[in-house]
Amino acid sequence: MRRAWIAVVVTALVSVASARVVMAPTIPRMCPAGKTWDDVNKCLARFGKVTLERDLGGAKLVRVNGEGGGFRVPGLYLYAQRGSRWKLAGMYETSGDQVEILGFERVKLAKQHTGYRLDVGLSTAATSDVDSEVARPAILQEKLAVFCSGFNYACFSVITSCDLLVEGRSQASFRATLKFEGDVVHVLGDRSRAATFCEAPETEPLGWEAIDAIDF
Repeated sequence: MRRAWIAVVVTALVSVASARVVMAPTIPRMCPAGKTWDDVNKCLARFGKVTLERDLGGAKLVRVNGEGGGFRVPGLYLYAQRGSRWKLAGMYETSGDQVEILGFERVKLAKQHTGYRLDVGLSTAATSDVDSEVARPAILQEKLAVFCSGFNYACFSVITSCDLLVEGRSQASFRATLKFEGDVVHVLGDRSRAATFCEAPETEPLGWEAIDAIDF
C-alpha cells in the first residue's frame, strides 16, 4: 500500500451512478465518527488494542495493533475534531507496532488547505537478486511521508528514504527531498541506485485543491 492511495480518490466524493459498489475499509465503515473521544476509543477497541500516539489538540493519531483474538484491523488512524464531533481524518493500514512514528504535524498546501503530514519508518523482510542471480534474504528499510487532507480517510504516501540491506550492506538506496508546488509533491533525488526496490515517482498529486474547490 505504500506510495498509493490508502482510500478513495477525491473524485469519489461526487455521487456517480454505477453498478459497481466498492466497500470502504473496516474502520471508516464502523468508526467514522463519535460524539466524544471516548466514543471513538471504545469503537476502535473492538478491532485491537488502541494507543494514543500523538495529540495536536483537535487532532489525535492512534495506533490499533493486532493483539488479542477476533477480527483485528492494525494501523494508524487520524481523528480530527469538527464542531462537537470527532471524525476520521486519515488512515494508514499497517502491521501495528512494526511502524515507527517519526513525526506528525499540520501542513498548509494548495494555497489555503490545511491538512496533516505523518512521517513513518518501517522495516520489512525481502529477498534480493540485485547483484546476483540467487535471491538472498534482505531487509527493506523505508521512511515515508504520509499526507492526509483531513476531509476523509484518504491519505497518500511518498518515499523520503529507502535502503535495501543484504547482510548489512546496501544493495539499493534512495534519498528524497520534497518540493511542493500547490498540491503536487515533487520527489527530488538521485535515482541511480534506487533499483526496483526503492523506485519513487518524480511527482505525486495530492488532490487537495479539488477538495477546496467543492462548495459545501
